Amino acid sequence: MALIPLKHPLTVNGEPVDSIEIPERLKLKHLRAMDQESGEIGKIGALIGAMASLPRSAVDEIDAEDFGAIADKLNGFLAQLPSIGGM
Repeated sequence: MALIPLKHPLTVNGEPVDSIEIPERLKLKHLRAMDQESGEIGKIGALIGAMASLPRSAVDEIDAEDFGAIADKLNGFLAQLPSIGGM
């Protein structure tokens, strides 16, 4: 698991969260979560939620600065994907 510290902690189920953990490997179930959303921000938010096991309500409260840092980490995963059809 990779630990990503948050500069702006969240509260999840009444508990403070100052970092999120994401798996070292991207799986199909994580990518499928993106299919349920529209727009680039929605898709990345869905991916964050799926990989970090966070509810959407928590993902929606991620500060923009932290969102950028998390998205940078996830882009490394997405860049490794092969091109499929129109992707």
